[in-house]
Amino acid sequence: RFVVEILTVEERYEEIKDVVNQNMQSWDFVHLVSPIIEIYPEFCFNVIKQGVTSTLRTERGRRVYEKIVEKMQLAKKIPGFNSQSNELIIQLYNHKPNLPALKDKFRIGGLV
Repeated sequence: RFVVEILTVEERYEEIKDVVNQNMQSWDFVHLVSPIIEIYPEFCFNVIKQGVTSTLRTERGRRVYEKIVEKMQLAKKIPGFNSQSNELIIQLYNHKPNLPALKDKFRIGGLV
């Protein structure tokens, strides 16, 4: 996280992309990708989508769902990707098998 803050100040955004790619499952992911959402919106949306779907395939639990909500809240802020973000939110919300705790976190997070 500290490295990304330094790279942001130095406007070395390509290197931030590398850090994001190397830390896709980091608990600080939202902080890592935030500085480049307006510079590389497509890249950011794709890594968020990839990370969220892969996490949902392999992990469960309220803490995990809170991190998914954080990532989706960030995805909604990506310029030009609001409709894609909404589609992904609906897809995750209607995940089969049903995940009531995830739905609850989405409601609490204001995503639905």
